Amino acid sequence: MESTPLIIQFITKVKSATGKDFQNLITELFELYYEPNDFIAIRDTKDDGCDGIIKSKNKIIACYGPESYYFPDFKKKANSDFKKYEQYWKEKYSNWEMVVNHDLSPDEIHHIDSLGNNVSIIGLKQIKTIIEHSLTSGKRRALAKKLNIDNDFMAKDYIKELLDDLLISDTETNTNMDYKEPIYIEDKIRLNYDENDIEEAKEDYYLSLNDFPKIRDILSTYEETSIASIKIRIRTDFSLLPNASFKTRINLLAKQYHERISSLDDDCLRLSKSLILYCFEQCIIGKRTDTEKKC
Repeated sequence: MESTPLIIQFITKVKSATGKDFQNLITELFELYYEPNDFIAIRDTKDDGCDGIIKSKNKIIACYGPESYYFPDFKKKANSDFKKYEQYWKEKYSNWEMVVNHDLSPDEIHHIDSLGNNVSIIGLKQIKTIIEHSLTSGKRRALAKKLNIDNDFMAKDYIKELLDDLLISDTETNTNMDYKEPIYIEDKIRLNYDENDIEEAKEDYYLSLNDFPKIRDILSTYEETSIASIKIRIRTDFSLLPNASFKTRINLLAKQYHERISSLDDDCLRLSKSLILYCFEQCIIGKRTDTEKKC
């Protein structure tokens, strides 16, 4: 499967991080990956060859982030850190692992294997697997924030996760969510919202417009049958909401979707609402104007 834009950003960050920056990146990752208090970061300058401890695995890790790979330099670093591990840490921690910022070469693997039993090494491919398949989406986005990855990549990642979650097995023929230029949206708002809610509804809609291109980009990656299923799911979920004002039902559904993904991020709540307002604009929910009925 092709990596998502957010995962590609993570790979770029890992490959470009060197020295202490790479150690800090791995620390941020492992603190999210392992259970609370399972990973202990060693941030001291004089660390005796240990950059972190994984208590559940009885393991010491040593990070190595060179600007470019050169096997003799790698071998020197590995031997130095392993010697310190044997001197200071092996008696208490029986396992040792090296973490590097590049794809592993056969020479690196063979050399680490030659150091003895209970030693291992992971590189770019293994780090990518942890981020892509072992972190929850919420933890992935938390890591992205720590690494200063652009918010657009996080937003698209959340939208895709939400749409995947909304997919159902039922399909509907000849239906899609191809973007149509909206009719005069304020007519549509007046038709659906209570009079006291109209101005706020306009403001919500115009704020959400910034998210519509992201939603369209993600939708374009789905098959038509999947888009139809998403459409049905949103329409059904909206119809099952308690009888209340249109504004209240929009907010309830946004909160419901937000909680389904178990995200505490206010930006994600906003994106959930933007998706629903996109569906409102595209006549998936809400009353249609006379002009739309003729389309």
